[in-house]
Amino acid sequence: MGETIVALAVLTSMRPELVESQMFAKQCDTLAIICKSISLKWSTTATILGLRDIPPTAAELEATMADYAILSVENALRAMRFFYAKQSILRR
Repeated sequence: MGETIVALAVLTSMRPELVESQMFAKQCDTLAIICKSISLKWSTTATILGLRDIPPTAAELEATMADYAILSVENALRAMRFFYAKQSILRR
């Protein structure tokens, strides 16, 4: 899982600890948005979600897949900009 965290951090320009926190978060929505923001295919995203300590249930994975399908890369990038801004404010 460590290599995946580092790879996502590099591809998204996020700090590794922020990506790691999403790998351990209860919800998987933010991690899916991270993946969509770098245009990963759903199959790759589902594999990444499955690496989490508590992988999503079949129902959660299906719901996330539905959301992932309608989420545009542009909207995922917009969400990431908001996430970056929020982290920047919290670090002050």
